[in-house]
Amino acid sequence: MTEVIGLDARGVTSTTPCDSLVMELETLRRDCGVVATLSNHGVGRSDVAFLAANALVDPCIVTNQRRPNRCDFEVVYEAAL
Repeated sequence: MTEVIGLDARGVTSTTPCDSLVMELETLRRDCGVVATLSNHGVGRSDVAFLAANALVDPCIVTNQRRPNRCDFEVVYEAAL
């Protein structure tokens, strides 16, 4: 992924490319003006189970290389709060 977005990951440890990618994506997010969280839009912890259940039946899930489970979605939504 680091190569796809043009991030130079040569000469770094196995964990550093992931850290570098996360930092680069955070910068991209801020540069694009995406600074709000789900909480900023009224979503709370009580909504996470509902959102995860709907994500599991979303037709777009078939394009994901890894089949996420409900817990995976809940972790992502909770992190986005």
